[in-house]
Amino acid sequence: MNGQNKASTAAILRAVVAGYIFFLGWKIATGESDSMSTLTAKLIGGAFMLAAVGFGVYIFKRWQIDSAAQNTENTEEKENGHADSSDPEDL
Repeated sequence: MNGQNKASTAAILRAVVAGYIFFLGWKIATGESDSMSTLTAKLIGGAFMLAAVGFGVYIFKRWQIDSAAQNTENTEEKENGHADSSDPEDL
């Protein structure tokens, strides 16, 4: 698997986690519970959803950085005419 695929795969897995955190926040905020007040549930759910959005921003920025780094490595390898022989996938 090359670096571009690794960056994309990591971003997708992180996005699934962010989506799940958002889903949990939504369920907490909109759920009917006798164990906590409605205001408390909405605050906690909102915090979860806000955290998920923040994580989404981090995911996007990290994906851009990882992709740019991999593109730079690929360009350097092409200019040098060889791949790094320490990577078993290149053999």
